[in-house]
Amino acid sequence: MSGVPIAKILGIEVRLHLSWIFIIVIVTATVGSRLTTLQPSADATLSWAIGIAASLLFMGTVVAHELAHALVARRSGMSVESISVHFIGSPAVVDVRAPTPRAEAAIAVAGPMTSLAFGIAAVALALLGVLSGVEALRIVGEVLVIVGALDLVLAGVSLVPAFPLDGGRLVRAIGWARSGDPRRGALLAARVGRIVGWLLLGAGLGVILLDRTLDGIMIGVIGWFLGASSRSVDRWVVMDGLIAEVRVGETGRPRARRRS
Repeated sequence: MSGVPIAKILGIEVRLHLSWIFIIVIVTATVGSRLTTLQPSADATLSWAIGIAASLLFMGTVVAHELAHALVARRSGMSVESISVHFIGSPAVVDVRAPTPRAEAAIAVAGPMTSLAFGIAAVALALLGVLSGVEALRIVGEVLVIVGALDLVLAGVSLVPAFPLDGGRLVRAIGWARSGDPRRGALLAARVGRIVGWLLLGAGLGVILLDRTLDGIMIGVIGWFLGASSRSVDRWVVMDGLIAEVRVGETGRPRARRRS
């Protein structure tokens, strides 16, 4: 499994994907610059230290997001020994075999619901800090607003119906429940994912035409990524079907006949 091991929680090894280096830098810079704007006279070192703390807090909520998936999977009777924490989605979700469509759906929604709960809690605490009138609590509130907003974005983006996002697993569960075949459910999720990918590519092009080139390129790249992931699901379903039809005895090399 990809990622650097950072902890073991409830018997589950937690691995952090290297892309988190960039996420921590971005969140730290956002919070640090925000605090510097609010308090120009404040110590810059303290502002950036708070920014680092905020980025680590957000990382902790994403770890909780992935742990929620793993714990619900374990409750459904599946063996989960380690998780790889990305910002959104996990490339391994296609290979996870839930025992039933209901379990598949429960595993899929566990993460986004956890992020939604963290986001709402952070924004509510931030509002209380702002209304308190205490300067220190107001600054803490500004930090919590950023962390809460990121968690709310994570919850929403995770439910986009395309692999490797949680919404893709939810579509697969629905297709599986309707057809009785997990492979048909995966094909439905791949089909929906391709549509979402094309829509995002079109939206990215439209944003570029509105002179927001960087935003358009980012949206287009996400659309291309989701479309490519959906195509990989198609190939996975085909290979899985071929392997399922091959008997173990047929994979052995036939023995040569002895000459008399």
